[in-house]
Amino acid sequence: NSGSFKGDRHPSRMALLAPLQLGSALWLHSLVLASQLGAACGARVATADRSTPAEMEVGEDAQAAAELVGWYNFIWEGGSCDICLRPGGHFYSPLYPAPASWRLEKGVVRINWGWYGNYELIALNKSMEGHVAGNESQWRKATYLWPLSAEERLLIGDGAGTEWDFAWEGGNVLVQFMGDGFNHFVCDAYPLHAHWTLLGNAVQINWGSRGKYELLLNAEGRIMMGGPRGGDWGREWRRATFLR
Repeated sequence: NSGSFKGDRHPSRMALLAPLQLGSALWLHSLVLASQLGAACGARVATADRSTPAEMEVGEDAQAAAELVGWYNFIWEGGSCDICLRPGGHFYSPLYPAPASWRLEKGVVRINWGWYGNYELIALNKSMEGHVAGNESQWRKATYLWPLSAEERLLIGDGAGTEWDFAWEGGNVLVQFMGDGFNHFVCDAYPLHAHWTLLGNAVQINWGSRGKYELLLNAEGRIMMGGPRGGDWGREWRRATFLR
């Protein structure tokens, strides 16, 4: 059993939060990789849980689920990677992004990791032990690392994401920092395939053809300031202000 992920080892926190730049080519690569990895471990990658994140905690002790929110090191026989259990049943992995979710059900954390499979782990004082759903011989473990930072909590809100006013010298638009399995960055005025990531208090945005930006987030003031990555922020400033 080589596990459902190969060749990966636990990254440092800095590596974990390194910029995630997903284009269409990487999206396709993820699909191919997932198919190969799923076949290797026997994980059920084709039967996605159709529950929406809003339904994840219905009938469950919300406080117990809230206490599980945070970053974990997810371990299998062949390696490990970092994952984040976000509020509202949202699930994120920087190294293995996917349409994913989680829920707590009678002490069992059930993870639907999209094309990377489904998992069931028993929560034991924030540490978890379990297996691939439907295959107890394929063991999995998760050890608690750290809680969400103030910056993360501000950006993802209740887990689904937040809306901001994004301004520059020539105007402003509404943007959304999504808390989904891909960290999507959404702007209806400029509908491009875009993503965001967080390094400390630096919010990094890959906005497709509109460029790459870095803004320093003041979580207490709910505002971020910056500009194009590698550019002159004094002349090409960008500012984002929290709305809801």
